[in-house]
Amino acid sequence: MKKKISYFYYFAIIISIFIISYAFIHSTSNDLSEITTNSSIPFNNNWFYAINSNSYSETPVSLPYSFPVKKDNVLKIKNTLPINYPNEMTLSFRSSSQFVQVYIDNIEIYNYGTSTLRPFGKTPGSAWHFINIPDSYYGKTIEIAFSSPYNLYAGKINPILYGDETLFIFNIFSQNFSGLILSLFIGFIGLSLILVYFCIIKQTLNKGLFYLGLFGFVASLWSITETSILQIIFNNQSTLLLVSFLTLMLLPITFILFLYETYSLLNKKILTSLCYLNLAAFIILTLFQLTNTKDFIETISILHSVEIISILSVLVIIIQGIITTKNKQIIHLGIAFIIFFLFLILDFIRFYFNPNGDSSFFFRFGLLFFIAILTITTSKHIYFIISENMKIDFLEKLAFIDPLTKFQNRGSFEQKMKYYRQDLSHCKNLVIIIFDINNLKNTNDSLGHLAGDHLIIQASQCITTTFAQYGDCFRIGGDEFILLSTELNSKNLEHYLSAFQSSISESNIVSKSSLSIASGLAQFNPIIDKTIDHLFVRADSLMYHNKTQIKNI
Repeated sequence: MKKKISYFYYFAIIISIFIISYAFIHSTSNDLSEITTNSSIPFNNNWFYAINSNSYSETPVSLPYSFPVKKDNVLKIKNTLPINYPNEMTLSFRSSSQFVQVYIDNIEIYNYGTSTLRPFGKTPGSAWHFINIPDSYYGKTIEIAFSSPYNLYAGKINPILYGDETLFIFNIFSQNFSGLILSLFIGFIGLSLILVYFCIIKQTLNKGLFYLGLFGFVASLWSITETSILQIIFNNQSTLLLVSFLTLMLLPITFILFLYETYSLLNKKILTSLCYLNLAAFIILTLFQLTNTKDFIETISILHSVEIISILSVLVIIIQGIITTKNKQIIHLGIAFIIFFLFLILDFIRFYFNPNGDSSFFFRFGLLFFIAILTITTSKHIYFIISENMKIDFLEKLAFIDPLTKFQNRGSFEQKMKYYRQDLSHCKNLVIIIFDINNLKNTNDSLGHLAGDHLIIQASQCITTTFAQYGDCFRIGGDEFILLSTELNSKNLEHYLSAFQSSISESNIVSKSSLSIASGLAQFNPIIDKTIDHLFVRADSLMYHNKTQIKNI
């Protein structure tokens, strides 16, 4: 199940990247923008309006204002431009998913969205508008037409200012800078966690830290698109809208995968069901968008419903986990999630009461607390896993290592022999050399076991010097060693034994000892060796023959 969900999730990411890239490449915009150097003045009073007609209201309104306008209806507002202004003025306002046309004395001077080519969806996205007003138009009638394919935004008109575009942009950056920096910082943490996973702890087979990092990175992308700064930097507002919705749909999937990987005591069946539910929502809503059946904005209530179900379900299984297990890691998760949940609820309320505002304002702070707490607890958990794995690896190695010589022991030798018994083709070019220390028992009896241990270590050093580079060395008994090698030159095998005896003689001179080792060498011959054990018997017989020769000298 886990692999299937991961594959679906990665597919969803790939589809999101493709859609965003395609939208970016095939979208064009004709927004106008000139910079002047005057102050900023509100232009919000005495606006007359007309809905789907040229008959304007007798009573003016002040902006911002929500007009009773339905989707696709045209809302017009008009006013008289100031007569006196020191230099050329720039008119500034923000629209949300609205088409905008600006006329002065019935002459169109600005158009947003109506001539923009969009591969997906009905909306041009949200945008800041900076409209240059030449001084020849001062004192004339300005008319602004708005329309939107969505009821939610059709009649909402934001404040309008005129003055210096540089000042406008500076104020927008000032108001959104902290949100942008916080979002970038969260993204940096997310990427850092992903990097730590791939560089350090991938071998734990626990992807919890990876999914936590991916959750932080995807959340930061969504949060950045919700700041007004990108609407100034990039003209392609419809692509930003796609990024916002696609990352918003990927967020719960990433988080659920994090829980699934990290908290084994939580209800895996519910987590699996929630993951499939969110994946289904992603696929269906994306198909609606791609086929222009329903835009993401039109299906936002469905997405929010799925996310609320997911949030409440996760909250329930966390509480169940805390009650039933009293596990500290789940308790920390519960504290972090409740903090995050409360901040998320504030943003849900903020979105439906003020859809034109920053809908991730509280989310950023909650997410920062959430990731910080979970990074600490998850890191501790993974550190524990790594420590346990290191202990297991150490014990496994200890089980197959001779503590005195550091050679592989008899258990390791038997595993290797089992490998060769399974398929004789593995034995091609295999050479077995069996070594046996002469008179080790006499040394132990006359000089003590400490002297005997020194001889065993000396023997292992001589074997290492001559043969370690060619194969695996084993100590299979008190005085018995074995080399398994497929790297020795078969045409000059006796040379290796001669070199080995030379190393023993040199070692005896240095250590002032009398080490003597009998050896037997046999190379695999498929004609006479029907099994690996036949080869072992031949080497063993040759070793005992050599031992007899040494004793007779």
